[in-house]
Amino acid sequence: MSYLIIQVTSQLKKIIHKRLQSRKRILVDISELSNQDWGGGIQRTQKKLISNWLENHKSENIIFIYTNGINLYKVKASKKGNELNLYRTSSQIQLTASDVYLNIDLQYTGQYLEGTLLESLKKSQVRTVYLVFDILPVLLPEFFPRNIPEEHLKWCKIAIQSDLIICISKKGMSDLLKFFKKENLTKKLDYVYPGADFSDLTNQKIKKNNKDTDSITEFVMVGTLEPRKNYTKVLRVFQTLWDRNEKVKLTLIGKEGWNVKELMQVIDSLKNYYPDKFNWLQSASDTDLNNLLCTSDCLIQASIDEGFGIPVMEAAHFGINLILNDIEIFREIAGNGAYYINFENPNSEEIISQILKWTELFKRNNNPKSELIETQLWRQSSKQILEKAINVN
Repeated sequence: MSYLIIQVTSQLKKIIHKRLQSRKRILVDISELSNQDWGGGIQRTQKKLISNWLENHKSENIIFIYTNGINLYKVKASKKGNELNLYRTSSQIQLTASDVYLNIDLQYTGQYLEGTLLESLKKSQVRTVYLVFDILPVLLPEFFPRNIPEEHLKWCKIAIQSDLIICISKKGMSDLLKFFKKENLTKKLDYVYPGADFSDLTNQKIKKNNKDTDSITEFVMVGTLEPRKNYTKVLRVFQTLWDRNEKVKLTLIGKEGWNVKELMQVIDSLKNYYPDKFNWLQSASDTDLNNLLCTSDCLIQASIDEGFGIPVMEAAHFGINLILNDIEIFREIAGNGAYYINFENPNSEEIISQILKWTELFKRNNNPKSELIETQLWRQSSKQILEKAINVN
């Protein structure tokens, strides 16, 4: 009899716990995104997460919010077709102890960086979760605008005080641990890989067939034009290839970023001298990006470092071939599914030789295949992040 009572009590506790969990409000902070969409990789990730939560988690009590660093206000979020609409309201959020605050944004405003909001959340017994994309501005300050490294460091110091920190890679977790060296950080660190699909498009693999010896090999690079992406080095290499009449094309997809005066001069020059071999698209919709990837033979990502590398996984998701800089994060996410080149090698001839070697392997169908890379969908990533937030201790 006592055993039966224990069993029933245990089941009741599980039911009560589940119901309490389901009543939790998840307050998703999108302060900066709801104010201005900068159109970068972080903003693209945010919009993918929000869209999937709106579409696939309507039963969850998700409330999108913005903050002035002190109070929280509601953001109305809606999706019509592929368009995500965010509208700030004046409706203030009254905190309760069952709330979970989930920050998927980057706020560099003065009041927020003072840490007042986090103190207020903790006083109200609200559990706090931060999505940390990377700490690259802190680790590589020379590649970012002058004020960003200091402000990002302040933001990170607030983030690591939360109850749970979700990174987007194992390397991201490692970077946090190495830099901040806090004993209690390990137990509240976790990671979720971003998605790799274009949710409004086909998810079928694109079979990249080997090419004839005389055909042109088409390469593409994706990402904001900034020094860390190593675009200038790659463009100089391709300029040499074209001067030597090698049959290769290159398309860049990405808006102009910061500290790229030399790069823009190189781009203008190449557009003039090699209009049939080089192209630069400042922006591309998901549909356009999908089409460009699928008509290219290979994606090149030569970044000096990355928090993750979403274009790499998007290309892999569709079976597009990869040439990547030989760095830790790309080894983590791509493994044996990519061809690696040291793009930081000062000897450009060695880089040229490696690209031509890959081209020959590709034409014989002997190059590494991105089908070996395991990817996941955005609905999986968004679900994993949400579940971790709901179950935060």
